[in-house]
Amino acid sequence: MITMIHLPAVNTEQFSWARCKMDREPRPVAPVFTPEAVADEIYRGALSAPRELWVGRPTVKAILAGLILPGLTDRLAARTAFEGQLDGKLKQSRRPDNLFDAVDPSAVSGGRFGDEASPAVGSVSGSKARAALAVGIGTMMLAAVLASRRLRIR
Repeated sequence: MITMIHLPAVNTEQFSWARCKMDREPRPVAPVFTPEAVADEIYRGALSAPRELWVGRPTVKAILAGLILPGLTDRLAARTAFEGQLDGKLKQSRRPDNLFDAVDPSAVSGGRFGDEASPAVGSVSGSKARAALAVGIGTMMLAAVLASRRLRIR
């Protein structure tokens, strides 16, 4: 069985060795999680094999927001995602990158966001999350219908 895994921001080396033509260093959109915590959730997902696995609260919030209000979610992402992926630090002019050759492993020693990376992350099956959303929306709709009927009777 194949599982689609949706990940949050992970503190990996990619932000130190990917080629970047911006004036500032790239960064993951906060909050950031440790690779070990994310790997543990991926392993748990591999054992239970859901169709989709959503790792981390930011992932769940982004996907559910896209399902409920896709236009608003797109506009919000367009307004905030660009700056959210740039660090405050100016980029080193000639830092090593892995575009054409592998980076020397000694040039990079892990993700540089360890001081803000959370060692705790959870996950949820995408189908369970969608089902919970449907139940929540259905309950709100039923409450609205019952409230409107009660108001008409009086």
